[in-house]
Amino acid sequence: MLRTLIHKPNGPLKDLVLFIAIREFDCFQEDFFKPMHAKHEIHMMFMINCKMHDFINVATNQKVYSIKKRSTPDCTFSGLLTSLKGSILFKGQIQLLVIHFKPTGFYHVFGIPPAEITDCLGNSDELFLKDVLQLHEQLHEAKSHMEMFQLTEKLLLKNLQEEKNRIKGASLEKATECMLNQPDTYSIEELAYHSNLTLKTFERKFREQVGISPKLFARIRRFNQAMDLKTYQPNLTWMDISVQTGYYDPMHLVKDFKKFAALSPSNLFKNAPPLYEDISIYPIEG
Repeated sequence: MLRTLIHKPNGPLKDLVLFIAIREFDCFQEDFFKPMHAKHEIHMMFMINCKMHDFINVATNQKVYSIKKRSTPDCTFSGLLTSLKGSILFKGQIQLLVIHFKPTGFYHVFGIPPAEITDCLGNSDELFLKDVLQLHEQLHEAKSHMEMFQLTEKLLLKNLQEEKNRIKGASLEKATECMLNQPDTYSIEELAYHSNLTLKTFERKFREQVGISPKLFARIRRFNQAMDLKTYQPNLTWMDISVQTGYYDPMHLVKDFKKFAALSPSNLFKNAPPLYEDISIYPIEG
């Protein structure tokens, strides 16, 4: 069982960070492989008093991405992924903290163009300031989940408040929030209009702040929504899921699964099903 405790930041981070999660699970005597299929979120992952054993890459002629093997616990990042990139191998007892950024959040906080890390996985010490690695060390010494969340927010706020990392010009937070939570409400053209931008400028700024085109982002988000529906409501048919997620028909859903996960929906859930998470919200009430 994968136990997940999530914390949703308030204040300036509310519009930039979807949530911060602490995940704990025990692989027992088995190797656990987590497929890295297409994702519409940028993540930062901190292994706490444990380590990532390996990253199994898939053959590709795209960007080179790697996670180095080393004896110390790992601190890694994942940009937006547009297809299956491989699998992470976990062993033993695992505790990790993961920052899930909203679409423009990573760019706001770190000032790094997301396109530079699209389809990339790597060690955070190859990309980030030393403060990120110091946070990793502090998380090992933290006495509680609360302290872990507080330390993480402190780092994010420090980077956000540095003037050099602020976005200049129009921000697309409202448009991307709509794409996440109300995807059928507006077309890309309407989102551009309500952002007071031409379609061409909207698409350019979207790539700049999010990392990929708005249409590709919408497709990957819909694919992940379909994955989540099947994971948490396994009795739903693929026809049901295709209707609920806005696919034209089930064949379009199958096409996206093959593009973004390299398997048909039925084969994916038979051979490499997503892990069900037992999720609690921090602070825990009661």
